[in-house]
Amino acid sequence: MTRLQLLRRAGVGAVAFSGLGAVLSACGSGSDTATTAAGATSGGASTTGTLSGTINYAGFSGEDAPEIAKPFLDEHGLKLKSTYVAGNDDMLTKLQTGGTSSLDVLTLNKDYSATEIAAGFVRPLDMERIPAAADLFPAFQDAPWTHVDGNVYGVPLIWGDEPTIYQPKEVSGLPPSYTDFSDPKYKGQITTLDDAYSNIWLFSKSLGNADPANITQEQLDQVLEALIAVKANIVSLAASFGDMTDLLVRGDAAIAINGWAAMIGMAEEKGVKLEAGTPSKDGTYYWSDAYYITSDAPNVDAAYAYIDYMTDPEQNAKLAGALLSACTNEKALPLMSKDVSSLYDFSAVEQSSAGGALAQGILPPIEPEGDITGVQDWQAAWQKFKVA
Repeated sequence: MTRLQLLRRAGVGAVAFSGLGAVLSACGSGSDTATTAAGATSGGASTTGTLSGTINYAGFSGEDAPEIAKPFLDEHGLKLKSTYVAGNDDMLTKLQTGGTSSLDVLTLNKDYSATEIAAGFVRPLDMERIPAAADLFPAFQDAPWTHVDGNVYGVPLIWGDEPTIYQPKEVSGLPPSYTDFSDPKYKGQITTLDDAYSNIWLFSKSLGNADPANITQEQLDQVLEALIAVKANIVSLAASFGDMTDLLVRGDAAIAINGWAAMIGMAEEKGVKLEAGTPSKDGTYYWSDAYYITSDAPNVDAAYAYIDYMTDPEQNAKLAGALLSACTNEKALPLMSKDVSSLYDFSAVEQSSAGGALAQGILPPIEPEGDITGVQDWQAAWQKFKVA
């Protein structure tokens, strides 16, 4: 199960965070939903020309944001039909079986989008048709996961990091490295996601590997050894961020490695205060999701207009707030609730992403490359960790 198959945002539309109401209404993994338009006026990004028909969306639950898009849909008499996927494998299956000609808009994670771009499943974008993208933070203006061979393929919609979430009543602070969690003082305190890629990447970085995603079998064995040393202190491998939050709220664990800042809001709704941090020596990694248009999209004009509308500062702020994530439009930041925006360090996106931490990917090569291990090697190592 990949990180995205954990659906980090599953059910978040139902969470009210410090007064934020639920603003999404059509969330549900693996299902089709439709939002029908019926005559209102939008206040967001403008469009030109006549739009009609249906925008067919495929991606992660909630990122289509039908309630946020409703004024735009109503104004132009459009319908939004959404199909939700659990991860990149699901998306590839859809695109390989006619999805490029039946879908219009996709949302893809930055660590997986290269596959779709290389396969020709998504089209280069005419950025003049998405004027709102001119206000993206610098890190997204030249993001390597959306910019390939001089073309722009995607428009980032949200981003975030993977902090360690902990119970401050039980934990006074975090150690400098992830490998330090092997200390017996943490026995019975730790939980993490049941996910090979994110955990192996974090511990690979903790061991000092210059490129944590590209490691030899010897280095992978060292990572496995380090993970097994920490396993004695792990009380549960969680299936989702919600499960990790519940463990911390109940007091069954005190530290969630590989967490999500939104867990703080989830716990707050249950009357429990959590804090976020990262081991000072090792740091963390970043994720981001972006909008794409398929290569043979049946409703290209509406797809462009929809992406432009959703990238507008007001809508981007609403979307990020609803998903308890960070906005990508720089002008959206002052429009966000401080309760949400304060969860993220925006200095990470205020400079070009080229060579920066945001540009790092957590996935190994699909197939081994020389002495560099691939996906199956990492999955095999994770299974050894789970049965150790």
